[in-house]
Amino acid sequence: MAVDTRKRRSRLRSMLIGTICLAGPSSHAIEADPDEKARLEACEVRICDVVLDRKPPRGPTTCALSKTWIKRDIGEGAGSKALSWGFGDAQCSLDLKLDNATLIKALTLPSFETTLPRHTVRCRVETGEGIRAVEATLAPRLTFSEGRVEKIWVNLDKLDGPDSVTGLVNTALTLENTIGLFQSGMVGGVNKFLHEKCAKGRAERARLARREAMRAAREKRLEAAAARRAAAEKRRAEAEPGAPPPLPAPATSPAR
Repeated sequence: MAVDTRKRRSRLRSMLIGTICLAGPSSHAIEADPDEKARLEACEVRICDVVLDRKPPRGPTTCALSKTWIKRDIGEGAGSKALSWGFGDAQCSLDLKLDNATLIKALTLPSFETTLPRHTVRCRVETGEGIRAVEATLAPRLTFSEGRVEKIWVNLDKLDGPDSVTGLVNTALTLENTIGLFQSGMVGGVNKFLHEKCAKGRAERARLARREAMRAAREKRLEAAAARRAAAEKRRAEAEPGAPPPLPAPATSPAR
């Protein structure tokens, strides 16, 4: 009986340890900046205003951006391009500077070619030796036809970081330069943003603004009606000495 009890306890410990190992850590190695999504959306709105209005504001559009990817998402994306991502999470940041007049020319001229100013992309990548820094300097070159992107060259100028990470980046760029591995995805993504997402985003913001204006107007009407009822009750009480005090005005409906 004692032997059976020890065996059951041993099996129980093994099951418990296995469950903990399968569950893994509760958070990712690289945590996303809580403001990164809001900053990205605000930057998109500013760029889309230029795209849709074709009236560049004074000076360039500048945005401080960051983006965090978890290992699973990177692995799936790399696997779809016949690459193998052997690292963990990654996070990159970029100080974007976009010349608005150049963007309008690209969208309005029959054909246009431009090279963006050099930008430095600073990344943190989770590796087997811990989180390592990678820094890349690039000046992408784009060609447009009738306002749509036809081709994009990454145009990498400098790459610093651990050999294991930079080797994978160089392999991807070699494949891109020889067979255009990422070309369709990059071109399609930029065109979709310029010619679809911008317009849809503005329409959605207008819809939400109308709904908010209607809600505010409804709340204002309810408040005015409550004020009129309270004033009427006060006048009645003053005109009828000894009458019970007026009931409190009903609360307005909660904001939606």
